[in-house]
Amino acid sequence: MKADAVVRLDPVTGRTVDTWGSGLFKSPHGISCDAEGRVWVTDVMTNRVTVHRADGTLIDTIGHEYGFGLEACLSVRNSLQNLPCTEDPYIFARPTDVAVTPGGRAYVSDGYRNSRVAEYAPYGDFLRQWGERGSKDGQFNIPHGITYLPDGTLAVADRRNARIQTFTTDGALRATYSSAELGRPYDVATGPDGTLYVLDGGDALDEKNGQRRGYVMTVNRKGAVTRRWALTDQNADPHQLAIGPRGEIYVAALQGPPLWRWAPTP
Repeated sequence: MKADAVVRLDPVTGRTVDTWGSGLFKSPHGISCDAEGRVWVTDVMTNRVTVHRADGTLIDTIGHEYGFGLEACLSVRNSLQNLPCTEDPYIFARPTDVAVTPGGRAYVSDGYRNSRVAEYAPYGDFLRQWGERGSKDGQFNIPHGITYLPDGTLAVADRRNARIQTFTTDGALRATYSSAELGRPYDVATGPDGTLYVLDGGDALDEKNGQRRGYVMTVNRKGAVTRRWALTDQNADPHQLAIGPRGEIYVAALQGPPLWRWAPTP
């Protein structure tokens, strides 16, 4: 990508402060900031997770190069789920998002071709992973977003299974949330007060003639929706969600305006 892929915004005004990333990415998908101000980016074409300073300086890269035939094997495995392609825990297959704990451990939702959550130490060493493709408890069908909650659990947007699953940081399933009101979660994010936010992106990208939806909502720890509002353009194809340090809400969309922003009321 020749254009700067990352845009840094003023959290009060929403105005652009800086841009960077030209030449660094092929198809960046998810972006997260950790407690130290580092920026984590997943790229679904390079199959890498990169870590940057706020000015874009590259600090670290997680993810191994693909060997001969691996790309083709992973593509076929979408249909033949038991096809053995690799056991390398540093091989990502279209990773979607990263959640970083206050202690610096990173949890990657991986992703469009893998169906796992992978945990890495602060310096990128692999620790553990869990999940496989399916619809049973603890399985995933496109883990599309992940966030760390103040109670020490992780919430995962299990996109094609139309649910949220929460786990302890060692991979033990805690709860599953699924309902018509919750819809099809594309992403999850944590507010500054610990509130769980969810983005319902609908079915449009998953199924022919799928219903297009665009809703942002808050969900309590029992999985009940406590607030819910719609994007004014239901054809926006919302894809990613983030919450700023003052409670600003951002939604990245694939159609129309690329970024939606709601500022907290005084």
